[in-house]
Amino acid sequence: PIPCVPWQSQTSGQYQRRVHGPLMTEILKGYNGTMFAYGQTGSGKTFTMEGDMESERFMGLIPRMVDAIFQGIMDAAEMEFVVKVSYVEIYCEKIQDLLDVGNSNLRITLA
Repeated sequence: PIPCVPWQSQTSGQYQRRVHGPLMTEILKGYNGTMFAYGQTGSGKTFTMEGDMESERFMGLIPRMVDAIFQGIMDAAEMEFVVKVSYVEIYCEKIQDLLDVGNSNLRITLA
């Protein structure tokens, strides 16, 4: 694990280089990677994760990581990758799939 809490003065680009660089290295080796934001309502979790897609400066962590993952795949020689992505919100103990809004109030099951 690469635990890290961003400093208030840190941009998402600085945070990405400091934390997600090492995470990307492990993801491209075949390990699973997870990013999550935790905090009070209105504390900026959504903006930190998504940001402004039109702005390099304010682009969030998710689009930065997606770009980095696919750039890493393009740079890899003679390797095959399978990319699977989940994007969920846990709020009031309810899980919602943010990639398929029809999947709300999901349950956790043991495999």
